[in-house]
Amino acid sequence: MTRRIHQSAGAILVVGVVFAVSPGYFGWQTGDCGPINCGFVQVIGKLLVCAALLLSMGTVAARAIRARQPTPAALAGVMMVPAFIWAGLTIDGWRATLAGTGEVAQMVTTARVYAASSLGVPQDSLRGLTVDGKPGWAVVKVTAGDSRSEFVILRFTGGVWAPRAIGPAFSRDDLRALGAPVDLMRDAR
Repeated sequence: MTRRIHQSAGAILVVGVVFAVSPGYFGWQTGDCGPINCGFVQVIGKLLVCAALLLSMGTVAARAIRARQPTPAALAGVMMVPAFIWAGLTIDGWRATLAGTGEVAQMVTTARVYAASSLGVPQDSLRGLTVDGKPGWAVVKVTAGDSRSEFVILRFTGGVWAPRAIGPAFSRDDLRALGAPVDLMRDAR
């Protein structure tokens, strides 16, 4: 019975890792996962990894308690704590993303609003993706419905992300002129 539980936990772990890693590894955008948001696929993957760890360690703890071995039971219990914490943080992060209260969501919203006013297009027609960042600085790639994309450079000042510039590309000299780190963008010329 224990062997089957551990095998099931291993299978759940493999599926969870694939779900959690695939969107980032393959560079999938939000809609590339079919009818499900790719961020949600990652959340499910992380929760499956937590479930696998909890199932496996819970089995070890239960077996150790039945055998009256407190040390393995305590060790398994201690190993379960990070899985509980990670699951809670994953759910909280996803809730913040859905509510638009997370820092990345605020950066993307700021960039979309700025790009919409600069380009004269409706904000709803723009998609934002956080591309690069350094402490206090971020670059968000904003793509319009016609596949045209612009980069918006943001700076964190006064507790909020404020736009500094928008353009299809930035050189190192452009970044230097803005006071931004010259290595802020990987694609800077």
